[in-house]
Amino acid sequence: VKGSIESISVERVTPFITLPLLMESSKEMEGIFLKALEASEAWLRDYKPYLLEGSFDSLRTNEKTVIVSETTSRRLGLTTGDFCLVHWISSGKQKTKRLKVSGIYKTGLLEYDKSFALAPLTMLQDLQNWDKQQITGYEISISEPNKAESFNNYIFYELLPLDWFSSSVVQRFRNIFQWLQLQSKN
Repeated sequence: VKGSIESISVERVTPFITLPLLMESSKEMEGIFLKALEASEAWLRDYKPYLLEGSFDSLRTNEKTVIVSETTSRRLGLTTGDFCLVHWISSGKQKTKRLKVSGIYKTGLLEYDKSFALAPLTMLQDLQNWDKQQITGYEISISEPNKAESFNNYIFYELLPLDWFSSSVVQRFRNIFQWLQLQSKN
């Protein structure tokens, strides 16, 4: 495995936190994952084409903001500038926070778009009463995405401690990649 990944370079390592919660607008409520991340210049450059309105700038602050997908925006009736409530459980207690919608994105990957809203990393650390070192994991972008499985196996079997876990984008969103394979056969 190691020989097959030597040509791969790591383009970006992005710390993130995911938190399951309920997002509520004045019209609807739905379950979603809030993905908080540290938006580097490289991340902003790579994801800018997916932004439909608003700005990703709020991801670089500690503002109480959220960026929702176009799918979530339509289902909850939210637009940029609107406010929503998020409800989650922390230390056995229900918590609620009011967040402002600072942008709307669309990746075109329905499974991703219907599952995730984006928020600033430091904001979620504060809401969870975590220190600045606490995160859920790292998102690693590599130069050769078609080698994600090999790279993930190398990380999992060769680098990580036994009590840590890694998964590739292919493993996490298997349905999407199976669908893409069917499309390429047609």
